This record gives sequence, structure tokens and C-alpha cells, in this order.
Amino acid sequence: MARARKDGVYINYYIQKDIKDRLDKYCEDVGQTNTMAIERILKQFLDDYEDTNNKAAQE
Repeated sequence: MARARKDGVYINYYIQKDIKDRLDKYCEDVGQTNTMAIERILKQFLDDYEDTNNKAAQE
């Protein structure tokens, strides 16, 4: 049985080679695809960013 398609969009990015090499190494070490790793990294960054801004707005 095929897995369900996720609600997503395709993106292209052009990044420094050393960052891509580090991402590839990370993905290999933790057993994730580049897509999964980038989604998790961006989600964590954006969650932290929003938390920081929400706390600042409450003060």
C-alpha cells in the first residue's frame, strides 16, 4: 500500500557547498533524508524565533 502524500511544496535552494556537505553528513549520521532534516531544522528554528518574539511582545 502506498503511503499518503503530505501537503507540501517543492522548493529550490542554492547554498554554500560546505553547508551542503555538513547537511549530507548530518543526514547520513542520523539516518534522515535531506528533506526530513531540513524540515525539522527549519521547524525548530522558526519555533524558537516565534517563541522569542512572542515573549518580547508580552513584555
